[in-house]
Amino acid sequence: MSEQTLKRYIRDKKGGKDSTDDQTVIATHLWEQGYKPTGEGIKKSELEDELNNKDIELEYTLGTSLGHLRDIDVVRRWIRGPQILVIHEDQGVINGEDLEPIVLNEIDALTESMHAEEKSGGNDESAAAADGGTTIRDAVAEVLNVEPSKVESHLRKGDVPDMMDKLTTAVEAIDDESLDKDRDYHEVFFIHNPYRYALTAKAVDIISQ
Repeated sequence: MSEQTLKRYIRDKKGGKDSTDDQTVIATHLWEQGYKPTGEGIKKSELEDELNNKDIELEYTLGTSLGHLRDIDVVRRWIRGPQILVIHEDQGVINGEDLEPIVLNEIDALTESMHAEEKSGGNDESAAAADGGTTIRDAVAEVLNVEPSKVESHLRKGDVPDMMDKLTTAVEAIDDESLDKDRDYHEVFFIHNPYRYALTAKAVDIISQ
């Protein structure tokens, strides 16, 4: 059983590519770490971390080399589960849940925190505003491009994806200004389920020759 066999195969098939050395390094790492056809594979971001932890520096992008390895059937990629994931900042993946009440609950928590800030000075003006600083309402109104008095209604306007987008935008603006370090409301957003990578059965057969 020799990894050299696989290296020779890659060089024979992709010898004209500048990234051939990177390809052999990546394929060897996948083999050494046990990322084989029947396993769960590894996400590209995780693979990058593993290579960095081993002080392996690639000359070309990891995606470029993985693409070439797929071209010659050395590496396979696939998505485990749904293509789109719904992420709750605190709870993680929430696919299959009823999103509308979850999103509205987070919007309620945000507006409650905003109202609490506004009452913290003993009246409708917040301590931050009294000091000439930016308030939660100010930050949200600016980033959403609405009048401060319309923040609450604007956050709840539109369909669920619209509300999710505005909620996430508002929370990020609040965090950027460090306005609510103890916030108990969270972003809810969509991401593409990342590809996973592993050696193909062909690659394992080549190594086993």
